[in-house]
Amino acid sequence: MRVEIDIARRMEAPADTVWALVGAFGSDALTHGYVKRVEVEGEGLGAVRTYHTVERLGGAPVRQRLDILDPVDRVIGYRMIDNGNVPWTDYAGTIRVTLCGPEACAVSMHLHYIPFGADEQTCRALSRQNVDAYFANLDRALGLDA
Repeated sequence: MRVEIDIARRMEAPADTVWALVGAFGSDALTHGYVKRVEVEGEGLGAVRTYHTVERLGGAPVRQRLDILDPVDRVIGYRMIDNGNVPWTDYAGTIRVTLCGPEACAVSMHLHYIPFGADEQTCRALSRQNVDAYFANLDRALGLDA
């Protein structure tokens, strides 16, 4: 059974400022808590990033390919091409930054994958921890965590 996760948060920061962080495919600024180190091969569409995951995600590298990078509509999309030790496959994600006036924006995230090696509830819990860490890192990078 395919799992789909849709999450959105309002950010009290300009969309372009948020996009500079969200759209940086090879950056490690938003990965603390679920990735130890990021490596990138190539640039632009087709680039591949390797996430060296933390132990709760198996501790093995996973690889993701950049499929969408649209700075006009502020959308980034990626697909996992090497699952490493995570308990899912056919993973893909899309993140969009949408204006909410000049000084705020919404960040929406759509993830989907097929669990294997763990039940759906376990996979959803792992995903939620990663998404929570992502948004906490985004808050921190924007200085909104004070």
